[in-house]
Amino acid sequence: MSDEERDKPLFYHFWCIKGDKESIIVDTGIDPEHKDGIIDYESPVTLLEQIGVNAKKIEKVIITHLHQNHFSGIYLYQNADFYIQEEDFRSQAKRIAERRFMRERALLPPMLQEDLKDISCMQRVRYVAGEEKIINGVTCHLVGGHTPGMQVVSVETENGIAVICSDLAYLFRNITEETPVGSFWDLHQACEGLHKVKQIASDEKLLFPSHDPLVWDGRFPLVNQRIAKLA
Repeated sequence: MSDEERDKPLFYHFWCIKGDKESIIVDTGIDPEHKDGIIDYESPVTLLEQIGVNAKKIEKVIITHLHQNHFSGIYLYQNADFYIQEEDFRSQAKRIAERRFMRERALLPPMLQEDLKDISCMQRVRYVAGEEKIINGVTCHLVGGHTPGMQVVSVETENGIAVICSDLAYLFRNITEETPVGSFWDLHQACEGLHKVKQIASDEKLLFPSHDPLVWDGRFPLVNQRIAKLA
């Protein structure tokens, strides 16, 4: 992301995979307790209701990585199993436990630090190791780079295999130019991940980043001003 792009509004996205039998959420959206600083915030629960999905009935949530804006809404899905790369959980928990700065100042506020301590004890956590099919047509792929256990999600759609890239790419430009985001754990993995998702997807047009406002420029059908149908 360039200096010029840093001055532009940042959009926060989460994803709903609507299937014939069930819907799967990818990342939780930001819960109301962590909406400070977000303009025109709307709860993920309300957004899902607008496409006929009840958050309380969701049974599977895939968390791409353990950064606040991707998993702070775990409380909103009361009956879901949470699919997390074991490498990401272990590395984040270890860093927070060992380093005072991480505990007090860095990525996760105190409430979410407690979540990391408690979430492994929840019966509803499902650790993923590498590549794993969640259901037919939905697969998690370990890429690392942005975090040690960053995962992307491939989805078989009517238009081909799409990939939810999450923070492997903030912008479409990260994908087309294979330029990694500025926040990374391992630069080599981040570059390899951008190449890997192009091999997984049927078409580059089916690769979706996490924060790009161009999602809303008319290239995708809009359900409303906050919900786009990607594939």
